[in-house]
Amino acid sequence: MLRAGKKIHAIVDANDGVSPVGQIGEYAGEGQNQGKFFDLISFDPRGVGLSEPSIHCFQDRGMYESFNLRTMAEGILGSSDAALGRLWSMAHALGSSCAHTAEEDDIKMYVSTASSARDMLEIVERHGEWRGREAIRLYQDGRDEPVGRSDVPEELRYEPGEEKIQYWGSSYGTFLGSTFAALFPDRIGRFVLDGVVDAEDYKQTLWYDNLLDTEKDMRTFYHHCARVGYPTCALASEGDTPDHIENKVRRITERLYHNPLPVIGPNPEVIEYSDAKNLIFAALYTPQASFPYLATLLAEVDKGNGARFAELLAQYHTYQCDNRPPDAALDALVPLRNKTASTPLDTYAMLAIACGDGDSRQSENKTYFQHHMDRLDKMSPTFGKIWAQIRLDCIGWKIRPKFRFTGPWQANTSHPILWIGNTADPVCPLASAHKMAQGFPGSVVLTQDSPGHCSTSAFSRCSIGHIRAHFQTGALPPPGTICGADELPFGAGPDGKGVAALDAAEVRLMEAHREVGRAVHLAGGGFMRNGMLGGRVRDGWW
Repeated sequence: MLRAGKKIHAIVDANDGVSPVGQIGEYAGEGQNQGKFFDLISFDPRGVGLSEPSIHCFQDRGMYESFNLRTMAEGILGSSDAALGRLWSMAHALGSSCAHTAEEDDIKMYVSTASSARDMLEIVERHGEWRGREAIRLYQDGRDEPVGRSDVPEELRYEPGEEKIQYWGSSYGTFLGSTFAALFPDRIGRFVLDGVVDAEDYKQTLWYDNLLDTEKDMRTFYHHCARVGYPTCALASEGDTPDHIENKVRRITERLYHNPLPVIGPNPEVIEYSDAKNLIFAALYTPQASFPYLATLLAEVDKGNGARFAELLAQYHTYQCDNRPPDAALDALVPLRNKTASTPLDTYAMLAIACGDGDSRQSENKTYFQHHMDRLDKMSPTFGKIWAQIRLDCIGWKIRPKFRFTGPWQANTSHPILWIGNTADPVCPLASAHKMAQGFPGSVVLTQDSPGHCSTSAFSRCSIGHIRAHFQTGALPPPGTICGADELPFGAGPDGKGVAALDAAEVRLMEAHREVGRAVHLAGGGFMRNGMLGGRVRDGWW
């Protein structure tokens, strides 16, 4: 919200003459004097970012960073025959230590999604209370007679206990939204859930169904790299097919498995197998922005040049020492509230929330986990073992929440929900949107035909039009609606023209949408990757 709040207005507010999908709703093309304009509100959930009290598992920042670097140095699961044993022990050391230092009132026990959903309801109530007061104040201006609650328009009045939420949640935000809708179905106003989490899979701490479309997303990289060829895709050669590109990527990563690439410079670096695999996986979240950069880095590594890749890794392989106690470090960060992004002290809020929301996996042994990892590897040979790290972290996590919601995720909501899924989302497959929608009668699933995580990963005038229409009028697209993207990875659109086919107003909308997408992924849209993978990949946007 801090990064791109004004840009979000460009998408959800009454438009300025841009009609992304034709005359959708009364507001389309009517100008700024028509339709609704929203107050935009976001918050750091309990234990996340600068929310207080914050979550800590270490006595100081230096120890936290050192442990993260050591975990990173072990590599991803599958990076060696010893990786599983080492990462298994590190997950248990971390989880047991966090539990050992936790007291009865430790925030780690009170950060469940169910608690955050209740916090959202409180925020909605307080905003409604403010809106009612503000409406009376504004209507009083210039009037001699006192203005009361009944003198302002009905839609501006505060109705205690009846306020409805307007919500757009992405990635983990869809689980938070699904939980809110199940707990408070009569409080749903306009509700968009984008990049949908399978709540039952998440609740059981399976972390399995996420990868149903991952390989499909990976294949879009091979396809579009071959489509545009060299030099647009630096990894391509003349006459390359998608299979050729796939073989090149496999050859590069396999070579790094046994022969990491040394990088000579002021700060020596080594490009390893795990670095390349994490780079590729991160790129799948934001193909439009990341695929060209990914191709360039891999092509350079293939030629023995790791300088640019090393520059990227530097931000993850180094840290500034800060051995103050956690609370003192937090005090130093307070001024950042006025800057453009929250700065979490550590990433263990992700573990506390996700592992606490899910069923306990503490009794799961290494043999059973190996079976789970093999199943994921079969579903997604490229990234299954990377994703298994999340389940491993939860096996080691010992703290259980005081309150959690275990379903069912079903309800007759006061207004139907708009679910959105991409055809090739790497971690939230389209099937999850259809599955979750079944529990909420009247819901509609909008399909965006594009790779990437959430609809914000690719510009689609069609999708934006339906999102805006939903917030403006409550309209839902017809069941089965599929929206194409107006841009393809490596440039150009489906019609071959890309941005050239857009008018000036549409270009402004596209630029706003890109900023929103960037903000979503940097601030938390990659919840299930950020932190949960030991800090090895922080975002999929460069």
